[in-house]
Amino acid sequence: MKKFLTGLCFIIGALGCARINQQQASYSPRFPAEELNIIQDEKLFNEAREVIENGIYELPGTTEPWNGPCEENPVFNNRFQSGYSFASNDLFKIVNHKLILNISHGGGCGCTQKMMIWDGKLTRDDQGNQVAQLVFSFKNHDACKALKYTTLMFDLKSINFGAAEEVLIRINRLPESEMYRPLEN
Repeated sequence: MKKFLTGLCFIIGALGCARINQQQASYSPRFPAEELNIIQDEKLFNEAREVIENGIYELPGTTEPWNGPCEENPVFNNRFQSGYSFASNDLFKIVNHKLILNISHGGGCGCTQKMMIWDGKLTRDDQGNQVAQLVFSFKNHDACKALKYTTLMFDLKSINFGAAEEVLIRINRLPESEMYRPLEN
């Protein structure tokens, strides 16, 4: 089986297949990265979280091509979450105050919208850690089917965590979390 997977990686290597073994634990973001702000908006956070938790995905009739600017695309005003996946062993990482996600999705010729949203609230988990729950929202209005790989970087310094020395960052319903120290240089 290992030989088959190695051969398959070699054949589709141009598509970004990575050979993975138990000893490979390093995180390698794909650069250049798309740098985005974290949006602090409680209403938008609650709406995006509800969409993700209730499994509202691609709306019927959203595959029509859009010729206008992405920012004015009316489909982005609708409540849905497009298909994407995390394209790394590590679901996300924090490096130098940047939250880094590697995602893959279909596309290549249309508009996508990627947002990381925080409601501005820190909560405590069962272990007493302060937790910032973030919601990652991805909307795709792109009829092309090429497999796209994108690295997204979100600046955690743009968030005011108050006097918190450590904040556990959680995204969507992911099983992983990452400790962030906002006061470190």
